[in-house]
Order: sequence, then structure tokens, then C-alpha cells
Amino acid sequence: MLTYLLLVGIAADETLALRCTGPFTATVATSATTANASDNYGNQANGNSVTSERVTVDAMVEFRMSNGAATLRLPPIAYGSSNLRGARFEEKVDNLVVTDSQISGSARVSLLGKTRFRIDRITGTMTTSGGFRGECTPFDTAKRAF
Repeated sequence: MLTYLLLVGIAADETLALRCTGPFTATVATSATTANASDNYGNQANGNSVTSERVTVDAMVEFRMSNGAATLRLPPIAYGSSNLRGARFEEKVDNLVVTDSQISGSARVSLLGKTRFRIDRITGTMTTSGGFRGECTPFDTAKRAF
């Protein structure tokens, strides 16, 4: 069925829901250290250090498109340690482009940053500039899983 959906083409004003699973690679903070120093004259100095490393985790990204608008639901790791937006992980897609061969756009992940994504409609593969690469399968939002 995935091949059928990808090959027949879905216009931007139609409904499409995809679950994409695969590895997500991101830089995460692993430790933080703070140091404070002062002298007998009242002078003070402070310093902070953060250690980070690249990690890869299994993740799921959801893409939903309906009536010319789309959302992207990203895993928490996509937001890194600078997530000032709270627990809201579903983002509005900007610059949505739908063609016979691909769907692309961008979604905000921080106050200053966006992740760009591309869904290859022939292979069913989604890639993002934020470090995700996964295989997508369609799902029906009107039907319950159980």
C-alpha cells in the first residue's frame, strides 16, 4: 500500500499521515560543571563547562498533511538541551512542497533553529537536517490501532 500511495501522488490539499522510524543522531549534553571563586578583596569569578557527545537512538517521526497544511511530530532528542518550548513536540511545517517524487519542508525546533526534511515518495525514506533517517509507512488517523 505504501508503494501505491507514493506512486499515485497525493496533492497538498489531500490527507496523508506517515510514521517514519529509524535512527536519530544528535548532540546531547552529558555533564555540566560550575566553578565559583572569590578573593579576600570581594572579587568574584564564575565559570561553566558543558560536555556533550553524539548519540544515536531509535526514533519515530510523524508527518501529517491535510488541506494544504502539515505538521511534523519530532522526538524529544530533536530539540536538544535548549528546548525552551516545553513538551510540545508537534510543529507546523513551513515551506511545504509536494511533488510527484517528494515532500519537503521545514519545522522549528528552537527559538532560532529549524530542521529541514525530505520524504522520498518513491522509496518511502525521510531524512532531516537534524540527524534523522527513517522508513515511512502510512497510517489511518480515523482508525484505532486496538
